[in-house]
Amino acid sequence: MAVARPRIFLFALNAQVSLVTGELLMVTGTLGRVQSPRIIRIGGAAKETAEVLEQLGLLRPLIITDAKVSNLHLSTLTDVLDGAGMVWGLFDQVVEDPTDVCVDAGLAALQSGDYDCVVDFGGGNPMETAKAVSFMSVNSEHVRDYKEPAQIDRCGVPIILIPTTGGTGSVLTRWCVITDTESPENYYLSGLACVATAAIIDWNFSLTKPARITANTAVDSLTHAIEAYVSRRAFPYTDAFAFALSAAQAGMAFPNASVALVHGMSRPIGAHFHVAHGLSNAMLLPTVTSFSVAAAPARYSACADYGHGRRWGYRCHRLRQIGRRITQPEHRSGGAVTESVGA
Repeated sequence: MAVARPRIFLFALNAQVSLVTGELLMVTGTLGRVQSPRIIRIGGAAKETAEVLEQLGLLRPLIITDAKVSNLHLSTLTDVLDGAGMVWGLFDQVVEDPTDVCVDAGLAALQSGDYDCVVDFGGGNPMETAKAVSFMSVNSEHVRDYKEPAQIDRCGVPIILIPTTGGTGSVLTRWCVITDTESPENYYLSGLACVATAAIIDWNFSLTKPARITANTAVDSLTHAIEAYVSRRAFPYTDAFAFALSAAQAGMAFPNASVALVHGMSRPIGAHFHVAHGLSNAMLLPTVTSFSVAAAPARYSACADYGHGRRWGYRCHRLRQIGRRITQPEHRSGGAVTESVGA
């Protein structure tokens, strides 16, 4: 079975180097550890999927997605695979807030054929499922037995992630989140086994998303950026990515600098009430930010500079306005749903 491990980089936060020889003389402080996919392609990259698979020596992918994405976009991917003569399989039964039962079904689909990798095609839910299916293919316990603080470093089949939404950042993280059907718990699963082998980021898919999804994922991206930047575990590498111009780049920041209280409270809301992740972030971000500013005023001030130098009191006020707008119920007219959030 093919196993493709991600890349690991270690960064010294304080290092002294000889100006004469370039020799590393001394390292103080902790090391920053960064994990990333071996291949990252950005742009109109979906058409390069077969090329990426061939580069990795992979020929028989299992596509993991949900029914909605399958109906809307699947042919965009399968036409590329068919053109390269690749034999692919499909598991399109991913559910919202994917559960241990969903993971078991995906694992059964993987084991039913001679597949050599999993290819996520969808938003956060298929990405979480594809990661869990991969590492469960070589780890024999129940998926809940691997929840944090355990680190899952035994990698399964290679994971190729092709996101169709922006926001989650999961395409570049070492985490996935699965819901337990025996208790209303969302558990974090973390380790090398959750890092994609390749990330194929094609923004064309996000252009057709409903306004509600666009707004929710935008707030998720903003929350990732703020929490990564003000985290006690932040370091220069993650700072550079925290306020980059895409969800994927912010996704390089928060798994390596960590997230904080917004995400800590947001996940239980999703587990108990099945609220969209970005929406629950929008509900929490203003209040948590107001609570946290005093603990890291310099960092929050730097974040505020991205808002044209406004004071944080004003920034929190604007976050509350955005949160109220995003959390408005969708209007229904004649049985149809009309979005209340502008794209």
